[in-house]
Amino acid sequence: MPLFGPNIWWLKTRSNVKGLSKALSHKNYEIRAKAADALGDLGDKAAVESLRSALLYDSEGRVRQAAAYALGDIGAEEAISPLCRAIEDQDNYVRSAAAMSLGKLGGPQAVAALIKAQGDTAENVRKTVTNALNKLGPTIVDGLMTTLKEGDVKARSLAAVALGKQGGEQIVEPLLAALKDDSADVRNAVATVLGTLGETRAITPLTELISDSQCRDTAVTVLGKLGWQPDTEEHTIWYKIAKKDWDQCVAALKHDDTRIRRAAIEALDLQKTEATDLLIEVINSDTNPQVVLAAIKAVAETGHARAVQPILNKLFVLDSQYLSTIGAALRKFTDQTPIVDFLIPLVKQNGDKQARAIRLLGELGAQQAEDDLLSLLGSPPPLDAIVMYALGDIGGERSLERLVAIAESQENWEDRRVAALKALAHHVPKDRRVARLVEALAMGGGEWSSKVVSEARQIDRVYRRF
Repeated sequence: MPLFGPNIWWLKTRSNVKGLSKALSHKNYEIRAKAADALGDLGDKAAVESLRSALLYDSEGRVRQAAAYALGDIGAEEAISPLCRAIEDQDNYVRSAAAMSLGKLGGPQAVAALIKAQGDTAENVRKTVTNALNKLGPTIVDGLMTTLKEGDVKARSLAAVALGKQGGEQIVEPLLAALKDDSADVRNAVATVLGTLGETRAITPLTELISDSQCRDTAVTVLGKLGWQPDTEEHTIWYKIAKKDWDQCVAALKHDDTRIRRAAIEALDLQKTEATDLLIEVINSDTNPQVVLAAIKAVAETGHARAVQPILNKLFVLDSQYLSTIGAALRKFTDQTPIVDFLIPLVKQNGDKQARAIRLLGELGAQQAEDDLLSLLGSPPPLDAIVMYALGDIGGERSLERLVAIAESQENWEDRRVAALKALAHHVPKDRRVARLVEALAMGGGEWSSKVVSEARQIDRVYRRF
């Protein structure tokens, strides 16, 4: 500690806010912390901005903690925002201090931050948050209702649970409205709370959720608690699908409503032998692409080889936007040989079939196709880029060498070099040669192409942590 420094006690006894605020910038962190403590004791709002800066930017946790306490002691409304940021500080003691101060200040923004912090990893922070919320007493309900409407997904979900614990007639309408929240996590949390409360006014809106694939199980469970029984044919179908009733699921595969057909597919017991044949029939006959995709994803989980060809038959029927979904499904089959054997001959064709086959071979990481794809490098765009992306996904040694050479050479036009860089991007963490290329191009140097430099810098930023 330096021999001479500001006399914090003397400055405090003279209510010298300006001097204490200046001491917050002293090189000794103990003096900075004592200055923050003193400013909190004085309670002068003129110190808020200096304390805010110390809370958010001081390098020492002890100083940030003192600043958090001081802002709570001063009680200025403008301190709420920085304290809400500080409740996510890397130092758990700073987070705890911020929580305590937010409990003193109150208000919807403070409640939202405290609700979110209930899941903090540190026990001392969780205890402080609980105490802070308890101190807010009756005023917490208004804050929770605001959070339920305006907080992020996690905060809205936690606010619903907290409102359920508060109880009271005033929370019912906000909870009922939240059953239409954009987030399935929030809708499920709200439905569960309403079930716990035994709120029968929730029955009608909950019946609307049984057609929601992300909330169906929760809705049916809660409706059961509330004594509801299906009262229409449609409700009966949805209810039985949610209960995974086999006969109902099989019958629903032919229903006019595409939502019901998809839900039935998702509810089928894939352990049953008949499930594979039923799903293949859907793939072959259903005209709705979303239903067909649901069946493809489901049948892939069974792993039965007889489902491969029906999926491949849809490769050129469904829109190209679904190619990644089909590729992900095909990757689940143990024996990839029939898939690759079907696709490789298509590489030599022209047009859409060729492009789709190349993309899918890349998705599958098909090493057997490397020679055929390498022979297509230099094709007219956009096929050349599609080939490069596929070779990047396959990741063979010769493929990487060619892609690096394309990206390096200033003789290639810039869009081609950018495509090669994109194809190489995910190899940066595991291939030092590629990493050096990206690093060199990102530095610019004598590089004439701004597009190439820009792409290299973007890749470098994404993968720098590796």
